Amino acid sequence: MIIHEHKAIFVHIPKTAGTSIECLFGINVFDDITLNQNTFTGWDGYKQMYIQHCSIQQILDWSMMDLSNYIR
Repeated sequence: MIIHEHKAIFVHIPKTAGTSIECLFGINVFDDITLNQNTFTGWDGYKQMYIQHCSIQQILDWSMMDLSNYIR
């Protein structure tokens, strides 16, 4: 997940309270599972995965944004 306001990248590892962290930042993936390239959340039908569960390398590879100044 990309949090632009805080210039941070959060990698949601399943079963580690990641959903609580997402809610803390105002992202509720249960309300809207639509793919959101801006926050890097939601279901990606092409990749067949919830992209908030991507690895940091996948986020950097797949994102079209310059994230070099972001905390990881």
